[in-house]
Amino acid sequence: MDDPKSRALLFPYPLRDRGNRINIIGRIDVNEVTNCRRRRIDFDVIRLFACLTILLIHFNASVCGYDIAGNFIYPNQLVPIYYFRCVYLGEIGNNLFFMLSGASLCLSHAEVEMNGKNLWKFYKKRIKTLLPAFWIAWLAATAAQLLIGKTVSGAPARNLIFSLFGVDGYFLARGWITSWFYQVGEWYLGCALLCYLVWPFIQWIWRKIPTAIFLSGMVIVYMLTVYVGNGNSVCVPIRICQMIAGACFVKYVKSSRNWKLLSGSAVIAVACIAGQKYIHAITVSFAVCWMIFIVLVLVVECLPNIFENYAGCIVKMSAYTYPIFLVHHKIISLMASQFDLTTFTYRYTVVLFGAYIVVSMFCAYILKRLTDRIMSAFAR
Repeated sequence: MDDPKSRALLFPYPLRDRGNRINIIGRIDVNEVTNCRRRRIDFDVIRLFACLTILLIHFNASVCGYDIAGNFIYPNQLVPIYYFRCVYLGEIGNNLFFMLSGASLCLSHAEVEMNGKNLWKFYKKRIKTLLPAFWIAWLAATAAQLLIGKTVSGAPARNLIFSLFGVDGYFLARGWITSWFYQVGEWYLGCALLCYLVWPFIQWIWRKIPTAIFLSGMVIVYMLTVYVGNGNSVCVPIRICQMIAGACFVKYVKSSRNWKLLSGSAVIAVACIAGQKYIHAITVSFAVCWMIFIVLVLVVECLPNIFENYAGCIVKMSAYTYPIFLVHHKIISLMASQFDLTTFTYRYTVVLFGAYIVVSMFCAYILKRLTDRIMSAFAR
């Protein structure tokens, strides 16, 4: 018979504790166990699903092309880009990622005290998680562009500061800069960094006032941003509200088998879809993604044996979603430029998508390994 102590190292977390939280089961390195109090495999499943939607939408954009009105030029898109007429596929992934950010922060940083030491610890961890891989990917993309004889940018050198801090794509999307050294990261990275910048202050306010008042205030902020300020998907207040939604899930939802929660969320999502003529598309997408979030958690919770068997694979794949995000857009742009897309059939499109996934995963693997080695060298 197996030694219980050795099994505790191989399977350090029960699948479900008394709080009904879903946790990893699988072969996990002992060092990883000591560094991670608890990891929810349902969140890893959501992360992989969100990553897939981003890969799909950028593949469609590169292979089908856009005209000046934003419509696809070529017919063989892999999957539809809109669902329920106004829910954009890319927004599904973005919304889920921001909800996951709030949920994960709530799990790993229950409270960030508003003092210099704890704030710096919080920011340092976010910087180490996001920026080193970004810098390496940015340098690689810039070097590759120079090697093939293309100019990087006509921007003044001072604009490199935006790339240094990972906000160049975000500032470009907001129209705050007109010349840049942008390579990778999209608008998402800069928006996420700004959200992390203000998160400890949001959390501090949340602790100081009753939750009902805090959430009511955030609803007002959301409504003003979307309906009065005509905010779009790159607005930080909107993304903060999605992070708060994810944090609320961790704080207040003990089990996804809460049928009141499920039915209430479904009613809100259906009502938003039905009333989309009068409701902003951002709100419809938010409601639909909240429902998707709950359903995916429910699937993992209701099928524990299946996810137990594949937990190790899911966790490892989830660890590569950020490197994949950094490299995938450059890869599909390069791959698509090698073909005459006007001659593509749907079968060719599927084959190209498969190759795109394989190459993106390989490059993400290289990026993560290189980043880990460099960070380990600096840590010594």
